[in-house]
Amino acid sequence: MESNTLRKSCFFWFSGLILVVLVVALQYVIESKLKENQRHQLSDIANLYITLFNQIYVEELEPAYHETQQVFYQGRQDDLIATIMDENGNVIVHSSLHWSEISKLPNQRQFKEVSSLFTQDSSYVLRNDPQSGIKYLHFATGFISPDNMNYIARISVPQKSFITLLNNFRIQIAVFIVTFIGFYWFSHTSERKNVLKLASKHTSELENTIKQTAGNYIELQKASSCMAVANTYDEAINICQQLFTTTYPHIFAAIELLTPSEKVRLDCWAIRIGHTYNATKEEGFCAHTLTAMQKYNCRSHVCFPLLAEGNTFGVLTIMCTSENKETTISKSNETQFEFIAQSLALNLARIELKDKLNKKANTDSMTHLWNRRYFFSKLNKWQAKAENLNLRAAILMIDVDHFKSINDTLGHEAGDKALRLLAKTLKANIRDENDIAARIGGEEFALFCEGLEIEQATAMFSRISNMLAEHPLTNGKIITISMGVAFYPDISLKNDELIRQADKALYLAKERGRNQICFASSNPLKSVPNSTTTRRS
Repeated sequence: MESNTLRKSCFFWFSGLILVVLVVALQYVIESKLKENQRHQLSDIANLYITLFNQIYVEELEPAYHETQQVFYQGRQDDLIATIMDENGNVIVHSSLHWSEISKLPNQRQFKEVSSLFTQDSSYVLRNDPQSGIKYLHFATGFISPDNMNYIARISVPQKSFITLLNNFRIQIAVFIVTFIGFYWFSHTSERKNVLKLASKHTSELENTIKQTAGNYIELQKASSCMAVANTYDEAINICQQLFTTTYPHIFAAIELLTPSEKVRLDCWAIRIGHTYNATKEEGFCAHTLTAMQKYNCRSHVCFPLLAEGNTFGVLTIMCTSENKETTISKSNETQFEFIAQSLALNLARIELKDKLNKKANTDSMTHLWNRRYFFSKLNKWQAKAENLNLRAAILMIDVDHFKSINDTLGHEAGDKALRLLAKTLKANIRDENDIAARIGGEEFALFCEGLEIEQATAMFSRISNMLAEHPLTNGKIITISMGVAFYPDISLKNDELIRQADKALYLAKERGRNQICFASSNPLKSVPNSTTTRRS
């Protein structure tokens, strides 16, 4: 009898040990996958900041340096630090510091993630921040700027957010091990057959739960990585919806975004209180969920506010669609849904910041029109489309008459005012979003208008001239403009021929006395374009 009990005891501890080893091995594989996905996500974010840096930073111009630092500083995030440094480890841009504080930073070559770049393309290091004492995950990579200079980009995020994800998974692993061992031990003190049967059933359920949970976390990490490279709100939301459809088929998920005019969503308690709201009684339901809950026969819902960077982007609502109307969302799934909501909100904030940075990089700071780079990039894209669709368009080159005289007699402030007034007038006269108004340089502006004809261009010139006449400068001086127009396909877009012909028409308008519009000939070989003059009497 004692020998039999000893054999059972040995078998129990041996099988328990095997189980622990298998579970730990499974945990190691899954955690390795999560860490690899985290590194890819940091790499994607680093590439985004490298792109932005290359767009707006020019080393030789100190004001551009300050503008670059200001853009990074304004777009800073509490849980993400972006740093750009030269190849010697001297910090150039730091997203969490004001530009005046950057000079106080030590040389970064002392840190492993930077020093290791001399032997490898990128590095991924976990270390304590010497100032705050907080552990950060640092991803660093080298890159070459458009002017062939070597730089280093580093993205740093607190380890805490990633550890939270791992801890949730580890807790479930620990619960599984403890539960299994408890049931197994109980089988030695009660009816062996019944307990073994119950333990086997429960173990199977727990194994399925662990597999499903582990799979869910991997899918969450994949979706988070995809959202990290989404370019628009719609792309990020579609990724979330696809995740819910494939991973959580028995729930209904709705993502509602606030419009720019909505500062507070009064019919959602989650947005009111600023955190997760769980409603299990009808009198506590949010008003925006009532229609969907009736449609899917749900008795409860959970709302997760999409909050990031102090902004409220919307709400994620989860409702069960099971035939059992009393079904509620489990705590495990609620934690996962909260992670999805936080990830979505952070990426919506990133997309908003990216749009603002792109707009800033492509906008003239004085007139708030598009700048020269944006104008020509749009023209090149339109050219590729126009060749296949037989489209018509016009380039209108505009120049302020006697602008130097305005600056010399009235001062540069009056000159700036004249440019801003003309920009405002051009904005008021473009027809729709397909028309592009840009400041090409100095007092020269350009319009790109699809489907514009001669009569329409003439009428546009008259409207612009009349509006400028209604708003004279301080001393009563009226701003006048000269305009040159060239039409496509009458003139080719290739090799900037359309731009050159519009410029020639503009110069002809100036030679003929200014304050008029001239049209380029459909035959660029002709020396004198057709012209139409519009003058105020």
